[in-house]
Amino acid sequence: MEDKRRSFLRKAAIGGGLTAFAAGSATTAERMLDHVLGKDQPKQRFNGNSLAPEFSVDPATGALSVNTAQQVSYTMCMGCTTFCGVRVRIDKKSGKVLRVAGNPYSPLSADPALPYQTSIRDSFLSLTRHEEKGLAGRSTACARGNGALEQMESPFRILAPMKRVGPRGSGRWQPIDFDQLVKEVVEGGDLFGEGEVQGLRALRDLTTPIDPQQPEFGPKVNQVGLMSSTNEGRLAFVNRFIKQSYGSINSVGHGS
Repeated sequence: MEDKRRSFLRKAAIGGGLTAFAAGSATTAERMLDHVLGKDQPKQRFNGNSLAPEFSVDPATGALSVNTAQQVSYTMCMGCTTFCGVRVRIDKKSGKVLRVAGNPYSPLSADPALPYQTSIRDSFLSLTRHEEKGLAGRSTACARGNGALEQMESPFRILAPMKRVGPRGSGRWQPIDFDQLVKEVVEGGDLFGEGEVQGLRALRDLTTPIDPQQPEFGPKVNQVGLMSSTNEGRLAFVNRFIKQSYGSINSVGHGS
């Protein structure tokens, strides 16, 4: 009798565990099935369960066929300080980004990278590992680079300058025109209902010292500082204006 009881309890525990597993995995299983069937993707953007290819190559003849409904743009990923070259596939009709992939010309995302004089056609062949002209390699983008697609399509993406309209820390903002942003930054004023804020025009004084008793602080203009994050190719351009044109020596980069 004791053996039968133990057997019953063991089978009941196994059955209960399987039931709990099935219940807990039901949503995931449903999503997996939808993905396999292509139900989770917009029909106009996908070929069955995958994107329509941007090009295809006949393995026997090497003939290249390009998808004219898509545009391939070569750019740079700024997701980290590596700045890999990437290829962005865009649907011409909707203007939406379909996929972010590696750039075969970039030594940061391709192995081996193609010489810049390589034609676009031959770069496509290299991605398929076609043997013509000895081209073979890979070209990838990491998860952060691919995440750029989600960022561009995100409903939370900021598309206009945002101005605080509530107390500090209240999280209340409203979009403003770019012209208004430039005017308020340059001219200053009672921008937040909290009193006068000096703008860049008032602070650009190259002769009046910040503190006459401590001339080593330099002129009033040195009260303006620029803090940049990473050098994505515009730092020299920015320094040209903050240092040489505006006149402040305070331009610092990302660091400890």
